[in-house]
Amino acid sequence: MDSTSTDPWQAMFPLDEARQATAFLVDTWHRIIEEYPDHLEPKLLEPKLTENFWWYLDRASEPEGRLTGQWNYERHRMVLDPATKKLVKRMRMDITYFSNAKLPQLDLIYEFKKLTSASSSRGKYRGPEGLGRFVNGQYATNQPIAAMVGMVINDRDSCISGLTTDLGKPATQKTLSMIAGTGGKHVCTPSELFGGKAEFDTQHMRPAEQAWKGGNIRVAHIFLPLPGCS
Repeated sequence: MDSTSTDPWQAMFPLDEARQATAFLVDTWHRIIEEYPDHLEPKLLEPKLTENFWWYLDRASEPEGRLTGQWNYERHRMVLDPATKKLVKRMRMDITYFSNAKLPQLDLIYEFKKLTSASSSRGKYRGPEGLGRFVNGQYATNQPIAAMVGMVINDRDSCISGLTTDLGKPATQKTLSMIAGTGGKHVCTPSELFGGKAEFDTQHMRPAEQAWKGGNIRVAHIFLPLPGCS
């Protein structure tokens, strides 16, 4: 039994459906890589890659994935100042899966980033336009889980090992408000959220107004190869 089964949030959250949706997402990606590699070429910009991928997710979700929820691409969201009602921030979320089959409803955000083994690329993955969006960027507001998806361009193992090293540094842990999880580790390997589909999980404190009950968000880290990746 994994440690998430003892956490109170799991009893109130449709984790089984989140796992089913994530398994479908990962399996669909690998099928596209085999059948239509030109639709996910590394030279394409991130928005085009996620748009192409969403097209397949949306059409195969019910007949092949047996999912009843809705996949969305670049869903727009605005944040207003609660006092003045003036616009604070506009956001476009890469790919989301929404379902109200159970309560509380599932609103799972997948943030996609191109990823190489270079330090600069890993920095963008961890930064304010990547993982940072789930820490203080108002993504996945009031949700207990989310997912980062690294679209890997070169050596997958080097990308993952480089990121785990980065996330093990005290400075990174402070910047990302990381919390030690199982066994006192900040990087939980293998993933407890999406075992077999994600490589590892991280946990982060959030501002109270953005947080699920308990104040933390768990982020699963998924790494999917682009055509030609080793």
